[in-house]
Amino acid sequence: MRDIKSVNKLLFVLGLDEDFFRKVAANKTNHYKPRDHKKVMPDGYEKIRRIDHPDTEIRTVQRAINKKLLTDECVNLTEEMTGGIKNRSAALNATPHLGAESLLSI
Repeated sequence: MRDIKSVNKLLFVLGLDEDFFRKVAANKTNHYKPRDHKKVMPDGYEKIRRIDHPDTEIRTVQRAINKKLLTDECVNLTEEMTGGIKNRSAALNATPHLGAESLLSI
């Protein structure tokens, strides 16, 4: 893990401009546009999921964090973690639960 103890060090590692970073951080809630994603299930039930879609500016920060901080060399992710990880999927996440007596969906 990188030894980051200051904002300046963080910005250096991320390769981001301080003014840009502070502008995005100061108004972070304004950088997301919520929308509802509707999915019709096989049984006809409509499942609605709220998605907060990031704009270009906050996505730039997210990508920098992902590429520079959340690399395999910096963070050891367990095999159980599947969401948003390359070569892992929802199906892989479901595999250990096959044959379970019960299922909780939230």
